[in-house]
Amino acid sequence: MTHRQRKGREIVIRTLAAVLLLNAALHLTYYLRVGDDRLVGDIINFAITAILLCFVYRGSRFAFWLYVVLFAIGGIGALIAIPLTGWSVDIFGVFLALLAIVYLTSIVILMGSDSVDAFLRFQSEKPRPRATPRGTS
Repeated sequence: MTHRQRKGREIVIRTLAAVLLLNAALHLTYYLRVGDDRLVGDIINFAITAILLCFVYRGSRFAFWLYVVLFAIGGIGALIAIPLTGWSVDIFGVFLALLAIVYLTSIVILMGSDSVDAFLRFQSEKPRPRATPRGTS
């Protein structure tokens, strides 16, 4: 792995970790303030998000573009929702602003960095171990 690819790996890890931590903090805050009426759906949402981020880290181009589209919709949706909350400065308004900033910034960082591109290309070209059927060697 080259220096540029290592730098890209660090950027990818930090960016995806920020997205995942914000997502977890948002769900936790919702449960503490409102209750657990959406618990199962939010756990599934969080798990699917984590799986998508794992595939992005592994260099899947499909997962990368799916991430870009979904998180652009989420970021723009959060920007639209901020005025709908009445510009309130409660914890949900703050989280909506953070969500929009982190989602949209993560897209710009991941799409605009040559180091990230080099790392994701390196990841996608790595040979993956193949599963062998049981009973064969």
